[in-house]
Amino acid sequence: MHEVPGLRRLPPALAGAGRRDVQPPAGGGHIDDPVRVVDKGFKRYASPEAASRDKAWHRGDEGDTRRTRRERDTAVADIECKREHNTAGVWRTVAAERQRRDISRHRSAYESVRADQERVRSTVRNVLGAGG
Repeated sequence: MHEVPGLRRLPPALAGAGRRDVQPPAGGGHIDDPVRVVDKGFKRYASPEAASRDKAWHRGDEGDTRRTRRERDTAVADIECKREHNTAGVWRTVAAERQRRDISRHRSAYESVRADQERVRSTVRNVLGAGG
């Protein structure tokens, strides 16, 4: 592995930023409240990840489920709810706002990372013979 002169590790303030779950603002009656899915007789989950981990879906070795009628009906109810409440739009808006706020608070750290990435790209170009 090649060492890149001057390359620093990601600052602690940025280290976990890409792994944080984006959750909409707290409060009742918004997209986080799966009323439609529950009203249709399906289980309420704390998060999409919790639903994915539910043993009821009988995941095989490759992660696929059996695609039972119950699973399909749950998926349809979930999609209808997400469309009605614009879940993806809300999550995207919340994520974008958090990113803007984080960039503004940690501008110098982001600029350092960007400079490090450019040094890496330059080194790669030089190693591959593409010049600077």
